[in-house]
Amino acid sequence: MISSSEPGDAAIRGSILIAGVGSVQGLGAAIARRFGREGYPVVLAGRNAEKLEATRSRLDADGITVRATSGDVANQEDVKRFVAAAEEQAPLAVAVHNAGSNRPAPFLELAQEEFEAHWREHALGAYHLARAALPALLARQNRDQPFSHGPSLIFTGASGSLRGKANYAPFSAAKGALRNLSQSLAREFGPWGCMSRMW
Repeated sequence: MISSSEPGDAAIRGSILIAGVGSVQGLGAAIARRFGREGYPVVLAGRNAEKLEATRSRLDADGITVRATSGDVANQEDVKRFVAAAEEQAPLAVAVHNAGSNRPAPFLELAQEEFEAHWREHALGAYHLARAALPALLARQNRDQPFSHGPSLIFTGASGSLRGKANYAPFSAAKGALRNLSQSLAREFGPWGCMSRMW
C-alpha cells in the first residue's frame, strides 16, 4: 500500500486522474501503476465497471491503492464527477485522456453511427476532460507548493493522428482532432503554467 511519507504530502504532489481505463494489461493501468508507485493519489475512470474493478483490485494486490469510478468520457456530467473524485484525494495535478478504441472497417461500409462513436470517444471525450480539469489544474498555480513539473493534461495518441491508414478513417480522423486539440491547449494555457501534451 502506498502511503505518504509526510503529512500533507499528497496535497503537495497532487492527484492523478486517468480517464479511459480498461483491462489490467492496458495502457491506463500501466500509467496508474507508475504514478501510484511514486506515491501519487490515483483515480481511475472507465465505462466498463467490471474491467475497472478488476484493474483496481489487481493494482491493490500489487500494493498500489487507487480509487475507481465508472462513467463515460463522452458524457459531460460523468467527466465532472471524475474530476471531483480526484480533487477529493488531493488537488488535481495531472489529467490523462486514455479513452477510445480502434475498430477498423471499410469506409464504404462505415455507418455514420460508428464514425460518430469514434469521434465521441476520442475528440469529444478529450474536450470534456480538458474543460472539466483545466480550472482545477490552473488553480494549482496559485498554491504555495505547485506540482513540481507543472499541472498537465495528457492525451494518449497514435500514429493514426499523423497519417491515415486504409480501413481506419474514423480512428485517424478522431485522433487527428485530438492531436490538434492538445496543441491548441498547449499554446493557450502553456503561458499560464499548464502543460498539454500528446503521448
